[in-house]
Amino acid sequence: MKPPQYLCFGDFRYDLAADRLSSLDGEVVVLQPRPQALLRLLLQHPNQLLSREFIRERLWSGQVVEFDQSLNFCVRQLRKALGDSAEAPRYVETVPKRGLRWVCDVSVERPQLSWFTGRYAWAAGLLLATVLSMVAVFWLPVRGLDPAVADGTQVAPEAREAYLRGQFLMDKGTEDAVQRSVALFERAVAIEPEYVDALMSMARAHYFLGQSSGQGYDRVRYLLAQVLALEPNNVDAHVIQGLLALNQDWDFLAAEEAFEKVLVLDSNQRTALHVLPLVKAARGDMDQALHLIGRYLVVDPARAQTVAHAGWFYYLDGDYVNALGQCEAAVEIDPAWRMGLECAANAARELNRSALAHQYFGQYLRTYSDTFDAPAVDQENWMKAGYQALLDWLLQNQPEHHFEIARVAARTGDQSLALRQLELSINAHQPMLPMVEIFPEFRQVRESEGFASLMQSAGLLGVEKH
Repeated sequence: MKPPQYLCFGDFRYDLAADRLSSLDGEVVVLQPRPQALLRLLLQHPNQLLSREFIRERLWSGQVVEFDQSLNFCVRQLRKALGDSAEAPRYVETVPKRGLRWVCDVSVERPQLSWFTGRYAWAAGLLLATVLSMVAVFWLPVRGLDPAVADGTQVAPEAREAYLRGQFLMDKGTEDAVQRSVALFERAVAIEPEYVDALMSMARAHYFLGQSSGQGYDRVRYLLAQVLALEPNNVDAHVIQGLLALNQDWDFLAAEEAFEKVLVLDSNQRTALHVLPLVKAARGDMDQALHLIGRYLVVDPARAQTVAHAGWFYYLDGDYVNALGQCEAAVEIDPAWRMGLECAANAARELNRSALAHQYFGQYLRTYSDTFDAPAVDQENWMKAGYQALLDWLLQNQPEHHFEIARVAARTGDQSLALRQLELSINAHQPMLPMVEIFPEFRQVRESEGFASLMQSAGLLGVEKH
């Protein structure tokens, strides 16, 4: 199945594969390269204010140009092509002295999936494939209100009622409600043993509960095996199999296979597009990771999580200009988005923009505690000092967060503490551990004495590279 190719807005569509604008009736609209690049940038950030600095870094990075004149020319050309106006903008709004905002709704034209008739409706809990200290939720489709068993026949009314009551409880998202939903799903399956939707919801429920208890994953695997025996191409089941492979088994290869299978079945599945780049990066395939991140931005361009995730991968790849641009865009969506703030601070520092790095770093520290502030920018090693203050705070207030403590310790240069906390993370089987292969702050730790034997004890040594 091919990924979506078009971003649709107003009377136009933008062909991502061909990099071409056309009207809805197929007439090509010719744009010069720079106005076209501006259009694509705006479409990827709908309803977001893009600062003039962000636009300059994305479109004219490293070039000596008369920026105001160049940007104004691009905006005029774009409005002319779209039939837009500055006085009553349908598409491009100018915010004086600040930047531009795309004000028209943008939709993704995607293939129709023959089996999918439902809606994204349930947040199924914690997801490993988050970066830094961020926690994300993944969304899984819930079928319509006329469920069937594996052979296509309608389910018994009693089973359907139990399933719907269980789904209602699970939608609440609290541990108590999800726990109570399990009994209702079990009742539905007792009446209809091949009721795929009830089996799948029961697997989701046990997976959700396992995030806090650390137990019940064998039950999840058993239920997934039942679902896939009845419906081999069940996307939800393959998603959770991939998460189990990464979270619980620390098996990059199995996770990669599972999520690649998901994207064959549904090229726009958000969890796969979020997680698979991490797996690809860990296995040394940064080009493919960045390609997948680009697809993720097209499918889900307006969430801080998505945009910051893209910025983080640009940072990993050493593209600090794009990393800063994406993370600043994420912070504009959500000013308290921790991952975006830290990434923006570190990218700005790499670009020798100390004042901006200091601003974002202070905001990042305050996501932990309002009492924090960044050390004075003229202080030697001010960022390291800030990480040291954060490390002390974490050890006192969140001592169980071993991986996060190890990560911050590595930022301060305390490699021995980082190794001790990684060992505790292994003992606690904390799901973020495989990310030690990716995070740049662990570079010196990875080269230190004792790291190889520690990772070998966790079964993570020698991840097969592409």
